[in-house]
Amino acid sequence: MFDYGYGISSTMSDDNANEDGNCVTRKLYEYTNKADENGKQFSWTELRESYSATVDAELKTINDAVVAFNKKNS
Repeated sequence: MFDYGYGISSTMSDDNANEDGNCVTRKLYEYTNKADENGKQFSWTELRESYSATVDAELKTINDAVVAFNKKNS
């Protein structure tokens, strides 16, 4: 199994972002399981709404790169 959330970009996740909690993938995984510094625990729906535009933009970037790579190498 491969988790595509890690390895797409530094916005989604990179080594340093994992350590300080700033990457989107980590937030999506962890914020539904614990409260933030203000005591708020997010629902999946809240997180999806908050980060869907960022995730969609990152997926578009990687998908466009894959299409360009395939065209170049076919």
